[in-house]
Amino acid sequence: MNKDIRRNFAVCVTMFVAIIFVLTTLVLLSHSNKEGIVFAQSDSNASKFKAIRDQYLQSWENFGF
Repeated sequence: MNKDIRRNFAVCVTMFVAIIFVLTTLVLLSHSNKEGIVFAQSDSNASKFKAIRDQYLQSWENFGF
């Protein structure tokens, strides 16, 4: 029983850390262009990246915890 509790706790902590990592990355990416950081990408790649990011953020908002 103790082993199952520790395993469940480890899974919960891992999921929590992963969610925090993803959210932090998304926040940094969404604010990086406003602060003047220039990506070494063409305009075409940057617009594709922004479209994919926007789609991911929309899906994330609709996920509903």
